[in-house]
Amino acid sequence: MTTRPEAYLAAAAFAAALVLGGCSNPPPVDCTTSDWEAVGFADGTEATGSGPTKRYAQCETFDRALWEQGYVAGLANYCTEGRIYRQARAGLSFPAVCAPRETELSRAYAHGRKYWELDLEMWRLRRRARDDLFYGQRLSKSAQYDALRRERAQYSRWPP
Repeated sequence: MTTRPEAYLAAAAFAAALVLGGCSNPPPVDCTTSDWEAVGFADGTEATGSGPTKRYAQCETFDRALWEQGYVAGLANYCTEGRIYRQARAGLSFPAVCAPRETELSRAYAHGRKYWELDLEMWRLRRRARDDLFYGQRLSKSAQYDALRRERAQYSRWPP
């Protein structure tokens, strides 16, 4: 029995649709709460959006002003130098929700971004060295790699 690649692709697509379909439903809103500031704080801490979603509108007790007050306070927990550094180090862009604090967080972002760029260059160098070995051209790149590794170590943690 032979299997065709199309069958594998169709099965993978079906499995992915099942998994993603199960994850797309947001958790239900607890309309019995009266502490919308706490809900906003939790949303801000997780940076789950730039405003209350339509799902809160279904609650008769929803207080947008309290939610926004909590959300802004929660963003202070999300938009930290450590988190921004880790996101930049992972190659992610600066979070839009932290734009109001971009000036004060830019140093942490630049530090993490530099680590990511050096790490990427080291990966490219390893890849070229592997390809060179594959083609029998054994070019010595260890000195350049070691220099990148030493420079990257300077950016390996925050604060520096």
